[in-house]
Amino acid sequence: MRSNVFLAMVILVLVISLLPGAIAGITSAADLNAPVTPDPQLFAISTGENMLLPGLPGTGNIITAYTSTDPATATKTKSLLVEQLLQGNEEFRKNVFNKDPERYQGLAQGQSPGILWIGCSDSRADPERITSSSPGEIFVTRNVGNIVSSHDWSLFAVVEYSINYLKVEEIVVVGHSDCGAIKAMDADLQDPYLTPWLNDAREAKTRVDARMLTPETPEEEKERSHQIERENVRLQVEHLMTYPSVRLAIDEGRIGVHGLYYDLETGSLSQVI
Repeated sequence: MRSNVFLAMVILVLVISLLPGAIAGITSAADLNAPVTPDPQLFAISTGENMLLPGLPGTGNIITAYTSTDPATATKTKSLLVEQLLQGNEEFRKNVFNKDPERYQGLAQGQSPGILWIGCSDSRADPERITSSSPGEIFVTRNVGNIVSSHDWSLFAVVEYSINYLKVEEIVVVGHSDCGAIKAMDADLQDPYLTPWLNDAREAKTRVDARMLTPETPEEEKERSHQIERENVRLQVEHLMTYPSVRLAIDEGRIGVHGLYYDLETGSLSQVI
């Protein structure tokens, strides 16, 4: 009996709380055709101001809003660096593209790269440049620290697409010397986005420190950094092998997986795995 009374009270409370919304939801045909006006409180934008998210009573959810920049205004601003890119493209069209138009027209119809390159975003480690590869030969994805994460949907999509649709034959995970991501991870940099991202590389540092003595000279410290960078390549290959599509393709003999390391000082690319 008590349980029934309690249930009835709960239902009554819910009906009372939902009644205003239900009444507000009854609109006329004219109202339905009227333009929708966003709630200014919900969509208000202010610099550094915290506000409660309306429409969710009792939740206490807080969002931080930031000043919005008009895209039209931003795109009208001239940039010397962007102009440099455009000028470089003109030189490419004149000296490269127009001298072999049939090749580039063929590439415009499709691609069939043989390799998927998973590398670091570092501006000094350009895949095509350091391997003397031509357009259409390498399918490339790059991120900070050449991380292969279990929660990176972008990388999942790249891997799936390259294996199942582009039919690549090899996947390479490529690290490099003087990697800023590894330095940040090693220094335990506290950053709201970078720090959790680099957690997927932290095991590389643990492995190296377990087998090496504490460095006492700049040369030893440099060697330790190189070891962590190379170990990170091995670690990310291990992560890659957990991807179901990769495991299946390997088991069926459709792809090979390798780890490479690029030395900025010597320009050499060597195999780690």
